[in-house]
Amino acid sequence: TQWLLAAVWSAPLNLFVVVGDAGTILTSPDGIAWTPRASGTTQRLNSIGATTKRFTYPNLFLAVGENGTALVSYDLVTWSPRATGDTGWLRGIATFGADHFIVTGHDGTILTTTDAGETFQRRTSGTTVHLDAVARSANDIYTFYATGTNFALTRSTDAGATWTVDRTLNTDGRENGIVFNGLAAFH
Repeated sequence: TQWLLAAVWSAPLNLFVVVGDAGTILTSPDGIAWTPRASGTTQRLNSIGATTKRFTYPNLFLAVGENGTALVSYDLVTWSPRATGDTGWLRGIATFGADHFIVTGHDGTILTTTDAGETFQRRTSGTTVHLDAVARSANDIYTFYATGTNFALTRSTDAGATWTVDRTLNTDGRENGIVFNGLAAFH
């Protein structure tokens, strides 16, 4: 039995996909019957993101996890490893455009890719805390927030290229997710 840690729905492929411990990837058309997919890794997969504006393929999927693991798929069946240049735990994913992803992780890690995961660029987050989640603002397609340990909140207003620390509380605690209601961030 493996922990399942993240899920997304692909409307064009009519499939749910979940990722988790030991490289687990499962797909399902109905959330009841699940098909295991070969990920090619035994690393824990913490998050998965999808874009939906590809011209050649209906979706582009990126799964990330421990030890800098990144996997890309266009069909949820075949998964290809990508080199992130990071060796830490990658924890959160947000998407922007047809093949852009922002990835967050331990020790203030923020990585971006603008070429479907072929290359990743390390960004300066302004913090060294673990960043567990990242999300795009509902009000501005270029604004993203990342959050994590010590209730840190970092913000980018240029689609992930530069980041500013909005706040870090000097307390034990962790924000594992972030959601927008259109006006404010809830975490």
